[in-house]
Amino acid sequence: MAESRVALPFIKTQIAGNGFVICDLSQVDADRRPGTERWPEAARRLCDRRFGIGASAAVFLAEGNSFRAFSRKGEPVRNAEDALLCAARYAFDSGRVKNRAISFMTASGERVIDVLGAHEFRLACGAPFSLLGGRVVTPLSAEISEIIEHEGIRTAFSGLHVAEDVLVAFPQTLGSLGYPSLKALAAKAFPDRRVTPVIARALTRDTILARVDPRGAATVCAAATGALVASVCAGSADGDSMVLFDFGGVAASPDSVLETDRDQSRRVAVSWDTDANELFVTGSGGYLFEGKFDLTLS
Repeated sequence: MAESRVALPFIKTQIAGNGFVICDLSQVDADRRPGTERWPEAARRLCDRRFGIGASAAVFLAEGNSFRAFSRKGEPVRNAEDALLCAARYAFDSGRVKNRAISFMTASGERVIDVLGAHEFRLACGAPFSLLGGRVVTPLSAEISEIIEHEGIRTAFSGLHVAEDVLVAFPQTLGSLGYPSLKALAAKAFPDRRVTPVIARALTRDTILARVDPRGAATVCAAATGALVASVCAGSADGDSMVLFDFGGVAASPDSVLETDRDQSRRVAVSWDTDANELFVTGSGGYLFEGKFDLTLS
């Protein structure tokens, strides 16, 4: 295969700290575009945090709102909720809205994102499942949390799957459970699965503060919906909540999070339609920077 070189235009976006490189291939001359067979290698180069742009995944958009996402390892991503919300922001700004909705054609089929307002997009994420036994979770499910005493602190843990596997921890007091400790517990409890640890706290009936290390194509959405499900089943939250993401430590105040969230890309709203048992995330990607990447493919 001949070597291919192109100055590939891109936009770096993020949602709650999770970064994605968006490449609109419809803006590249047809004879200069990397072919679909080269997208995995292109994603690896684009997402490289040392010699590339750095991201959790690369998104390739083409005519007809074709959407393909590849992880930083070059693997196809089937559930890419975070990336879809970032792509929705770009699609909205480039005039791809029809009848208050944006439709992307993904490898798994059509995904429709509702446009609720300027830079306010809602995405359906499906029903929640328990990691133990794989049963469907509803607001009427039996207690889905397990109380464990770790390092002298009693903490409630819930293992859930919504787009991705998450282990949601509710320590008694903010800051009493460190993220490295929870990460080690998640690896020990689920040695054969990639489980994202989430430290959460229901501040009010409609506000949840969460800490997560977003490194997957759906980590933010999975963390937010998982925190809501665990909170509702524990009786500490209602079916609609705002999830604020804290990256400086779980003891941060909601006011400090909101103060830095000027484009509303560091928070998401989550809702649980209990009749349909469907979870929804409403949020928006935020722009970081744009440019051209000198892409050479072998």
